[in-house]
Amino acid sequence: MEKLSKTQLPEEAIQHIQSFLNAKEAARTTLLSTSWYTAWLTRPNLDFSDVDIPMFSAFERLAKKTMQRYDELNRKIQSFRLSMYTALCNAWYKGFLANELTRKALKLGATDLDIDLSRSPIDFQWFLPHEVLESETLVRLSLFKCRIDLRRVQKVSCWNLKSLNLRRVCIEGNSIWDIILMCPLIEELVLSECLSCNYNVSIFGRFLELNPDVQYDFRKLRVLLLGKVKIGEWFFYDISRFPCLKELILHNCTGYEEIQICSNSLECISFLSTDLSILRFKFDVPRIRKFKFSGCCVPSLSFKTTSREWESDIFIKCVLNFHVLKTSWFHELRELLSELSPSKIYLSLQMIIYPPFLKNRISLDEGHDYHQDISSLQKPSVVEKLMLDIYAPTQSSVRSAVLTEFFCCCRPNLITLCWLPSDPEYHNMSRGNHERITEMILECATRIGYADWTTLRSEKDHVVESAFNAIGLLEKMVSKIGDYFQRVGAYILEGFMIKIKNMGYAVEGLNTFEISPLDLTFSNSIVHQLFPNTKLSRMFTNTIIGEAMSAEERIHIIDMRIGQGTQWIPFIQGLSLGRRLLPPYLRITGLDESAGGGGLDQVGQALAKVAEGYSIPFEFKANVVEIRAGEAVAVNMVNLMSTCVDENHRNEVLLKVKKWSPKVVTLVEQESESIEGHIDEQCSKTLDYYSAVFDSIEAAGLSVKERGKVEHCIGGEIVNTVSCEGKQRLQKHELFRKWEKLFAANGFSIIQPGQALHMGMLSIVGEYGEHYSISQGYTGALFVRWKYKNLTSHSAWTIS
Repeated sequence: MEKLSKTQLPEEAIQHIQSFLNAKEAARTTLLSTSWYTAWLTRPNLDFSDVDIPMFSAFERLAKKTMQRYDELNRKIQSFRLSMYTALCNAWYKGFLANELTRKALKLGATDLDIDLSRSPIDFQWFLPHEVLESETLVRLSLFKCRIDLRRVQKVSCWNLKSLNLRRVCIEGNSIWDIILMCPLIEELVLSECLSCNYNVSIFGRFLELNPDVQYDFRKLRVLLLGKVKIGEWFFYDISRFPCLKELILHNCTGYEEIQICSNSLECISFLSTDLSILRFKFDVPRIRKFKFSGCCVPSLSFKTTSREWESDIFIKCVLNFHVLKTSWFHELRELLSELSPSKIYLSLQMIIYPPFLKNRISLDEGHDYHQDISSLQKPSVVEKLMLDIYAPTQSSVRSAVLTEFFCCCRPNLITLCWLPSDPEYHNMSRGNHERITEMILECATRIGYADWTTLRSEKDHVVESAFNAIGLLEKMVSKIGDYFQRVGAYILEGFMIKIKNMGYAVEGLNTFEISPLDLTFSNSIVHQLFPNTKLSRMFTNTIIGEAMSAEERIHIIDMRIGQGTQWIPFIQGLSLGRRLLPPYLRITGLDESAGGGGLDQVGQALAKVAEGYSIPFEFKANVVEIRAGEAVAVNMVNLMSTCVDENHRNEVLLKVKKWSPKVVTLVEQESESIEGHIDEQCSKTLDYYSAVFDSIEAAGLSVKERGKVEHCIGGEIVNTVSCEGKQRLQKHELFRKWEKLFAANGFSIIQPGQALHMGMLSIVGEYGEHYSISQGYTGALFVRWKYKNLTSHSAWTIS
């Protein structure tokens, strides 16, 4: 970058380089030199995304200001990309803004349009502006989730369109073909999960269907992708309608059982199917270079080709109970590989073999001669790479039988093999182990609670002895390198031992539980990167405070646990873009006793630099709260109230906050419960909550070392909760209903979050897998869930 900044490149060259970068990366190049900044201001490729901008008003201001600048300078653009996730504001208004920006992009000469509204609510309907389909200069059009009403279009005039990509687009009837047939130069066509429906009804409809009566004559089409489209076998018989077609991709399409394709142009063919019925393929494709299949059954193939070098990539996921097998499944696999043998074969198999099948079908009987079977077969096909993930019982005879069958089918040059317990066996085994661990933990807790731990080790006490016997059994059942449930149990066991020591009983060989600052820093960075917690709390607090302060000229934020202060960087950025007149005066007071004065001073200096860069009047104070007249106050309390382990302390904190007369208070807390005096009940609640936490950590795909460090830091909470009570506890967690009663008793009432905020948080957890979700309580709090368990609660409050 330093060399680039010193090199005087033409503006066109700089803009060409910037075109390969996303919006954020392209903006960063403006720091290189004035010429790079100038080139960026008039770049021909515009990319707007509201993902990284905390407030919609800021995104709107940025987008409109940019389009206005191009209009005033009379500069043309080539491509226009718009990604809007309909969060943080009214979805209808975002659709209105999308229309305005799209129309302006067309007026500025855009030939490449890419509109992505994929993460909008399922019932959100954005109608494509009629000007798009009436544009004669458009070359590429990509739409992800919108609705097309041809009644608003005077005439489809996309004569020069070469690429059309429609995903989750809803259009009346089958009129989508009326659009496609008006694009004679089209070279790339993608139709995935598009719906046909009637006008003036909901967005839900049926998937598209190819009509055999329509003359699909695409002489220049090179790439065709159809996803969830109903096509008949006639489509493949008449593939000559596409004389230049190089790549054909079909994903979960329906309407056919047999596919016959004869084409002199096809080079790549890809099929994905989740149907359990066996598919039959017949190909006469002399120029084939790659064939790809992904499905739940072994397909029947017939290839006729003159191509010397081509590849086949096969992925099959099957459950053997679903097939009439004996060894027929392997026979079908052998025939498939034999047909593909002229190619370089890459084979991936994920098999779930249930015990009933293995017992009856693939058992190594003494009277069965496998060598005779092998000798009777044709030579096994060579496979370049074989990847096997096999869920099967752990008996060696079963595994040997399965591998014998595989090596009858193929000879792999490279093999990757992973044996896993069969699903039912593993599930039942895990469930049984978890139940036994739970019972043993509660048994240990009960015996520890009844024992007299003031007894000297030299004296005999049957209750103490029985407690240690139970602990010894638990020690054999749990481990910090076991599954997630066993790992939680290991930390509870450690808590038991420390609790016994705290009660005055000498425990030999017990080390103090310690967490190094380096491990804590590493753990926090991993949690920030791989889990949604931090993003969700920041989005919640920034959005709630931003909406409450939208009309204020002087804003005072009191962060009662500020940490590194990075929470407020996107908030400052939003303020710089979200005001039509002068930006407000922002004052942040950071409270954090653990950071010390010097640490908070560095936080203030860093935030001041950010504010200066965005021309925001800014002031920062550390650990001293000063309320000034004319300021609107917001208080942020993230994981603060749980550190107040005494009820009186909590009331004192809320009384102090109330005296500041805040306009809004944001509260984020862990949704777990600490019990006093009942160790068995506490262990039950601890096991229930932290097993969900450790399960989510296990699903994040960390290495064993990384996972161990993260869990060790969280394990400190488990150990402290089990081993300590009262003021010895570092934290005392409560369920939201307890916080609700506490805040109400101190004169606060809850603020109902908007639906847009809920949807925005849903869009974030969607990036972290299907098991995360956001639920809203009837009182107004938002909960982050992992599977069945609430992990954190987010709520906003104001003075009643």
